[in-house]
Amino acid sequence: MDTSAQFDAKLAKTFRCSRYAERLCTADPARRRELFDDGDSPFTALTMREVVDRRDQTPYESEAELRRALRKLRQRVMLRLIFRDINGLANLDE
Repeated sequence: MDTSAQFDAKLAKTFRCSRYAERLCTADPARRRELFDDGDSPFTALTMREVVDRRDQTPYESEAELRRALRKLRQRVMLRLIFRDINGLANLDE
């Protein structure tokens, strides 16, 4: 796990290289915290499935709600992948 200063340097590098990543973090500051907590590891298929399945919550009430959830998941996955790739943390399997 990185120190706050190490993480800030990695995040600044990510923002310099990806306006998309910067926009995502600006729009939702909680994404920064998620990167700090989990940016060292890739998103797994199991984690993605758990997010979509919502086993601990009520089912999606509409297709629109499911689409929103999938869009947010895609944003989370892409942000983490961008962060990891730019900072040399991702391997080719990701």
